[in-house]
Amino acid sequence: MDLAPEDIAFIDLWLHNETQPIFASLKDCFEKTSRYIRQPLSNIAHPILPCILGIPAGAFSARFAADAPLVKSGLVSVDNAGDIEIVRRLLRLDFAPDASDLDVCSLLLDAATPGELEWSDFDHVAEERDHIEKMVQGALSTGKPGVNILVYGPPGTGKTEFCKTLAARLGKSLYSVGEEDGSGDDPRRDERLQNLRLAQRLLAPGRGSILLFDETEDLLSNPDSGWLPFSSRSFPHLRLADRQGAVRSWEVSQVNEMLTWMESHPLPFACTTNFGDNLDPATLRRFTFKIVLDYLTPAQSQAAFRTYFALKPPPEVAGLTILTPGDFAVVRRKAEILGHPQDAKALVELLRAECEAKPNHARKMGF
Repeated sequence: MDLAPEDIAFIDLWLHNETQPIFASLKDCFEKTSRYIRQPLSNIAHPILPCILGIPAGAFSARFAADAPLVKSGLVSVDNAGDIEIVRRLLRLDFAPDASDLDVCSLLLDAATPGELEWSDFDHVAEERDHIEKMVQGALSTGKPGVNILVYGPPGTGKTEFCKTLAARLGKSLYSVGEEDGSGDDPRRDERLQNLRLAQRLLAPGRGSILLFDETEDLLSNPDSGWLPFSSRSFPHLRLADRQGAVRSWEVSQVNEMLTWMESHPLPFACTTNFGDNLDPATLRRFTFKIVLDYLTPAQSQAAFRTYFALKPPPEVAGLTILTPGDFAVVRRKAEILGHPQDAKALVELLRAECEAKPNHARKMGF
């Protein structure tokens, strides 16, 4: 990452402050003795940090410029007020084993959990599926930058599973970016962008990895339409990635950063969203390929019934209009546990229960 000794010293100081009680006590002492200084100790304008690190104040501030390695790497972000925030997943380093062969990428990035579906579970979108496979394989083989996929459709249609299945089929690692913050909570948009920068630095093109932005509504949302403080997935009327609605300068900067990055990032990446139809046209143009995963048609549901259960589908299957491949996988496991994997009537009732458990089942099923 081309970090200077001063950068490493700052990170080391921050880790000690977060993990060693004596450093926290020293911080409290500094803040009490500097009560006439307006900035918090974590602000680039505070005079104490340069003194602790033994570098001039100007040189210290320069380490946190937008194009400086600390910020470009995603390790550190600085808000408009000058407050410094370090990506909290660095705390994992403090609890990692002291080994020379430690894989920092695996430690600081989150590998996606294994998928539960098979490639054949997406036969209903076979043409688009196979085209995406060839495109991503070509990007990984040639190192061509800016290859990205938008996977969108209603909740529960297998968007995340598709990305996992694609990575497994290609034999590549899939890393989820910004799934949770250092406390295990849903991260803010700026935290997800910070994790994006970190992943871009850690995962060199030759590593053969794919990035996943799951439920990316917050990264490509219109902050002026009610995004804060709730998840945009609760607001299907939002127009995503609309820079005209992002009126505050930092919001415009974040949206622009994401859109620009999409065209130049070195690794293939996939975004999933429930609200693809609301995407701003400028955002849609930046996706190399788009695939819609919708509910199965009656014919597709009947074909899935034959595939999963090796039984003739009862007529009632065609009336379950919000089924997905994942529903069949879940029902097969349930039926095996309950001991009736060959009972067609029981299987239909289990499929019906999966549909009724979905929040939008009343609208789709006509109840």
